Amino acid sequence: MTDRDYFNWLIDEKNDKIRDLEKENLRLTDEVDFWKTQATNHQKELIEKHDIITNQMKKIEELKEELKHWEE
Repeated sequence: MTDRDYFNWLIDEKNDKIRDLEKENLRLTDEVDFWKTQATNHQKELIEKHDIITNQMKKIEELKEELKHWEE
């Protein structure tokens, strides 16, 4: 193998490594995007459930107040 052949081989190796790393970065980026979407969806769901709980607690308090008046 000549020096030039060796140099070309090294360049090819480095380019292969770059391509592999770029592919991995794309895969990881897709995975991160997926989990960000999941987190956003779960956050929306948690907010909706929290709102339901809050509304139900208000209704419970209203009903308790009504009961107090009826019991008197």
